[in-house]
Amino acid sequence: MHFSRNPLRKVKSKATQRKNLVFATKIAFLVGIFGIWLVGVNLAQAQSTTTPSSTQASSSSNTTSVVTAPSNGQPVQQKSKTTTTNASQPTTQLNTVVVEGTELTPVDQAQQNLNNIAGGTALVKSSDVSNQALRNLGDLLAYQPGVYAEDAGSTGAPKISIRGSGINTGHNYWRTGIYYLFDGLPVTSPSGTPFEQWSPYDYSYTEVLKGANGLVYGAEDLGGAINFVPFTGYDAYAYEARFDAGSFGYYSTHLSSGQVVGPADYYVGLTAYTAQNYEAQNESKAAKATSSFGYQITPDIFNRFYFDYSYAYEQETTGITKAQLKSDPTASDPADVAAHSDRLNEGSYWVADKTTFNLDEDSSFDIGEVYHHYPVTGGSTTGFATLWWYDDVSGVLDYKRKDLLFDRDSDTTFTLRDTTSVNAFETVYLGDGTIGGQYTNPYEDANYGGSGFATATVNNDYEVANNVWLTNSLGGVYNRIVNHYSDLATGSSDKSDSSLFNWQGRLGARWDVNPDTQVFTSLSRSVDAPRAFDAGAAFTPPVTPLKDQTATTVEVGTRAKYGIFEGSLSLYKSWIDNELLLSHIPGEPAADNTTLNATPTTNQGVELGLTTTLWRDDIASATHSNDPKEIEQPPTDADSGAQQLQLIQSFTYSNFYYDNDPIMHHDQLPGVPPEFYQAELLYEHPTGFYLGLTTEVASAYYVDYANSFKTDPYAIFGVKVGFSPPKGHWDTYLEFSNLTNENYASSVTPTYNANGQDVAVFYPGDGFAVHGGIEVHF
Repeated sequence: MHFSRNPLRKVKSKATQRKNLVFATKIAFLVGIFGIWLVGVNLAQAQSTTTPSSTQASSSSNTTSVVTAPSNGQPVQQKSKTTTTNASQPTTQLNTVVVEGTELTPVDQAQQNLNNIAGGTALVKSSDVSNQALRNLGDLLAYQPGVYAEDAGSTGAPKISIRGSGINTGHNYWRTGIYYLFDGLPVTSPSGTPFEQWSPYDYSYTEVLKGANGLVYGAEDLGGAINFVPFTGYDAYAYEARFDAGSFGYYSTHLSSGQVVGPADYYVGLTAYTAQNYEAQNESKAAKATSSFGYQITPDIFNRFYFDYSYAYEQETTGITKAQLKSDPTASDPADVAAHSDRLNEGSYWVADKTTFNLDEDSSFDIGEVYHHYPVTGGSTTGFATLWWYDDVSGVLDYKRKDLLFDRDSDTTFTLRDTTSVNAFETVYLGDGTIGGQYTNPYEDANYGGSGFATATVNNDYEVANNVWLTNSLGGVYNRIVNHYSDLATGSSDKSDSSLFNWQGRLGARWDVNPDTQVFTSLSRSVDAPRAFDAGAAFTPPVTPLKDQTATTVEVGTRAKYGIFEGSLSLYKSWIDNELLLSHIPGEPAADNTTLNATPTTNQGVELGLTTTLWRDDIASATHSNDPKEIEQPPTDADSGAQQLQLIQSFTYSNFYYDNDPIMHHDQLPGVPPEFYQAELLYEHPTGFYLGLTTEVASAYYVDYANSFKTDPYAIFGVKVGFSPPKGHWDTYLEFSNLTNENYASSVTPTYNANGQDVAVFYPGDGFAVHGGIEVHF
């Protein structure tokens, strides 16, 4: 299918009209969303004036009433974020029940599901990250072992790598090597994942499934999968407002509302931020909306509709040298400033719908559809300006059932996922030195329309003996890669259209030694397909069509809680064939490098997360009795009367290298530090006061595949203090970061061979900074 692009090019040539139109559209959209919010408020108020029925939510966030459970077995009840339930994925219809604190919340259920996976996983709850600055996904995913998420400033585009995924790119690129989802529905496209779509304030919790453990969602990626689960009317505050401000011109405002109205619920979150950022020529701003609307059609059918919108603008830099980083990290490359390099997403939207059908008490299936539209322009007045335009459609079918096999529990899931870029192209323009002329001189064009991928996966958990489970997966993979290149100056063209079939799977086992200790192991195979624009048809002679990257991985680990210690440990080793890495193009000039299949490589590492309760005062919150014969009961983790001091640590060791490359031999792969450590010493008081001391330490690592130049190691420190009263309606925090004003590189964009020279691939982390915020909720 082909869509005309002439009208868009005409608009692009008129920069002033475009900016005015974008601004007007953005304002109109946000006003419309705010109108929906007000309508929801009025509906809720009207509902509250009627006689409460068994399907309505309790008006109190601290008490529990008799309610009718929706089809996920959780009560329909409005609560705060830390004690909530939702119906975004209902599974079983129950009769009227009285909840007395024993029901699992969706967050608890997600944690239990992740614990049932024989491999490395993590869960990030909103309550874990709400007491800090949330400028981007780097802040959201901090302290997660095995996850490297580092950003330069507040651009919203951190570099994210799990177990060696996506090391080719820097912080301001589309995500590769990880499968991203919203509430189990795809965001990732055949060309990668655009970074502008994320809004960390709007997620109830985030699931991280590392490596082949992402097969639960049909992921075909070395890094696994990350699933962001937005709030719904069942687990959001009725009204919430948050304001954050900080160094380098950072301002952020977030408004949200979520409520249950009879059989329906809604959630709408609006976020806007702007930042000048630490480095010059690095301004960023964005406006985002996250919304969902759910409806219990029948006791066994539930539907949820999603709409996410994002506008984002970033000034871009190409990196600075190590010498510049040490002398003045705030100074950008003068060429970037002169070229007015920037990136504009003038309005992307992700629209989805998911319906759950409960067939009986032991089986259900979900049907989901997604449409994702995202246009991006990369401006430059003196070099090349680029226009990207994508329209993706996705379909999802998940079937789940529980059985008894030889009197043993057997849980099976069948997952079918398909994503196709029905319209995808990239046009490069040659700048004429003026801002208005950036998009008037087309130079080359590449069309990726028709590229897509599909996976079919069967997952089964079977209890072969008491507390011993086999967790196996098997899936088929289909990838189609289309790249039709046209040289608009000469009229020459070339086209590649390849279809790749492959398979992936996992043989795993876990043993629940006792309620607090689990050990697991697995042997898996994963597949990474080349991105559509990695096909290389633009070069002469054309590059050989790329192959799927495949990895065979063995993993062992444990999750445990013993005394004052609670944590997880994973050790893995991956043997990778045809890894998609930056390589030199044979027969081309030395500067011409692109993504090619590498000779065999090995990725291995250690992921350790450990929380240690160094001190806890239980006296104030213990259950006292006037009867001396009764034993005083200690508090549980849910008690709010204890003060404590905890040390939270995350350590990641990564060792990625060529096995025996004829040119690189056994060189290390660049882009991520071999040792990466984050820690926080956190004091919490029952009143809601907290004080934390933080640190981040990274070892030196190579910036090129030839291993000729390295970054410097660094250690930065911070302090955060705040107040979050347990039964209050407000929270506040103040955060001081990089107390010693260390000059360091938060990320690099790897180059093929630096030849021992100080190349401009370094992106500075923020200097000393102060951020603070306040949140009000009801």
